Amino acid sequence: MGKSPRLHRLEEIGLDRLYELRDLMRADAGYRLWSPLPHQVPPSGRWWGWLLMAGRGSGKTDGVSAYVANHVRGARCLPGPIPHRIALIAPTIGDAAQTAWHHPSSYRAHDPAGKMRTVAGGTIFEWPNGSEAKLFGCQATEDVERLRAGGSNCLVHAEELAAWRRLDEAWDQMRFGLREGPHPHWVASTTPKVRKMMHKLVARDDVVVTQASTRDNPYLPADTVADLYADYGGTRLGRQELEGELLEKVEGAPWDLDWIETDRITDPDVIGRIRFRRVLVGVDPAGGATEIGIVAAGVIPSCLCGNEAPFPHFGVVGDFTAPGGTTPLEWGRQVGLAFDEAQADRVVCERNYGGDLVRSNLQTARPDLPVEFVTATRGKEVRMEPIAALYEARRVHHLGWFGALEEQMTTWTRDDTQSPDRVDALVWALAGLSTRSTGIKVSTRSGMLSDRVG
Repeated sequence: MGKSPRLHRLEEIGLDRLYELRDLMRADAGYRLWSPLPHQVPPSGRWWGWLLMAGRGSGKTDGVSAYVANHVRGARCLPGPIPHRIALIAPTIGDAAQTAWHHPSSYRAHDPAGKMRTVAGGTIFEWPNGSEAKLFGCQATEDVERLRAGGSNCLVHAEELAAWRRLDEAWDQMRFGLREGPHPHWVASTTPKVRKMMHKLVARDDVVVTQASTRDNPYLPADTVADLYADYGGTRLGRQELEGELLEKVEGAPWDLDWIETDRITDPDVIGRIRFRRVLVGVDPAGGATEIGIVAAGVIPSCLCGNEAPFPHFGVVGDFTAPGGTTPLEWGRQVGLAFDEAQADRVVCERNYGGDLVRSNLQTARPDLPVEFVTATRGKEVRMEPIAALYEARRVHHLGWFGALEEQMTTWTRDDTQSPDRVDALVWALAGLSTRSTGIKVSTRSGMLSDRVG
C-alpha cells in the first residue's frame, strides 16, 4: 500500500524545515525561540498532577504545551495506531482551539507537523505519529456531557483550570476518562482564583505545584510589567493575577467566587440572545476621594443558562464605576453613559449621601434621566444578604468578567473601614429588580425600599 499524500508532503518538506518555520513563526509573533525558563521545566518523579499556577504572561501555557509535545514523543501509552490519547480542556472550545493551534504558545508552535481536523466526535489536534488531543470546553452543560462521552485518555491538559465555569462537574468527568496507559496523569496551566477545587488540588500530596509570577518572564516588555506592578503590586488582585498566588477565601465575605463562576455567561452569542424585562443602573454616590459605584443589572424572565434555578434570573450587565476624584459633573455623565449602554429603564440611587445634591448633580449632567432615590435604613451587611442569597440560589449571571466588582464582593467584610461602592451599587440595582419580581412595592413618594430587602 502506498504512502498517504500527507506523509509524502511531510517528507518533502522535512521536519528540520518545519521546526525552522516554527521558530520563524514564534519570532514573527514576538516570541522567543523555545528554551524553558526554570518554572517551565516539569517536575521530576512520579506525580498525578502538575499544577503550573502562575501570573499573567508568565509563559505557563508555553511550558505545558512543551510538556505535552514531549509526552507525545515519548514511550507510547496505548497499543495500536494512536500511541497517546489526550484531552485538552479549556474554559471554552474556542480557548482550546487557541491553545492547540492559533496561539504562539500552541501545540502547533511546539510541533509544527501537527494538524487540526474536525471529525464526527469533535475537533482534534493530531501529531505525525498518530497521537491525538481532543478539544473540550466547559462553559455549558452540553460541554460537560461531551466530556462524559469523550472517551479515555492517558494525559489531560487543563488550560486555565481556575476559569472553568463548570469546574466541579467538568473535573469529575475528566477524572472518569483519565484511565489509559501505565501512568494516567494531568497537567494544568492557570492563573489562580479562589475556588474550592484549587485549594483541594494544592493540598494533595500527589500534585506538584509550580508557582511563578509575571516578572519571572524576562521576555515581556519591561514598561508593561512596570506599569502593571505600579498599579496592582501589593494588592490582593495583584497577588493573584501577577504573582500567581492562590489566595484564601476571606472569612465573613458575603459572596463565594464559586457562586459567580458557576453561572457566569461569557459567550457573546448567548449574551446577544438574552432579552431583559427590565434593566436598572444602581448608583452609590460617595465623597470625592472614593469611587462612585455605578453597576447595571437586568431581569431575565426566561434564561438560556440551563440550570434549574427558578425564574426569573438576573444578569449583571456592566460595571461603570467612576474612579475616586471624579468631579460631580463627570460622574453624572458616567451614569448617563451607563444608562445608555445598558439600555436601562431607570437609575436607582442612594439618597443618604446628600440626596438633594446628588439629584441636582444628575439633573445637571443628564436632565432626562429617570431617577429613583432609595434610602439605606439597614446596615450594608444586612442589605447584602438577600442579594448574596440570589447568587447562592444560582439566579444571578455575570455577563462577562468584572474583576474589581467581584474582588470587592468576595473580600469585603463588616470590619473593613472602606465602603464597597461597587457592591453597594450592585445591591441597589438587584434589590430594585428582585423586589419587583417578588411583588414587593417601592414607594414612589418616598423612594424608600421596603425593609424586607434592606
